[in-house]
Formats: sequence, structure tokens, C-alpha cells
Amino acid sequence: MIPRWWSISLVLTLSTGCALTPDVRLQNPQTGQTVTCEGYSAWAPGQLWGRIATKEARDACVKAREAEGYVVTK
Repeated sequence: MIPRWWSISLVLTLSTGCALTPDVRLQNPQTGQTVTCEGYSAWAPGQLWGRIATKEARDACVKAREAEGYVVTK
């Protein structure tokens, strides 16, 4: 029989891995330079406010780069 703690750990690990928000890659069409605004984990116990702040930081990064002329590449 599999210990209960192991089963719970496995489920949490798998669900966390499936709930990642991808990074956003942008490229400056004039220079060819690329930048990456990092994604965040959509599920992590006890870190709700940290996740929201991280998502907002990523979105702000994308918005700032778009204002500089970068475009999303993926």
C-alpha cells in the first residue's frame, strides 16, 4: 500500500506542473533583440498574494516592452 503522504505529494506535484503559466517572449522587430517576461505558477499553497503580484509583474513587463516597440512572438 502507498503511504498517504506520498499520494498527496504526487498529486500536488503533478497538478502544480500542469498549472504553469508560460513565459511571454517578445522581440523588437527593428533590432531583432528578444526579451522574456517570466510566467508564474498558478497554484502554490500559501502564496496567493505572491502569485498575483508575480502575474501582475509579468503583465507589466509585457506592457512596458510593447510600449518600447516589442511584439509578442509566442
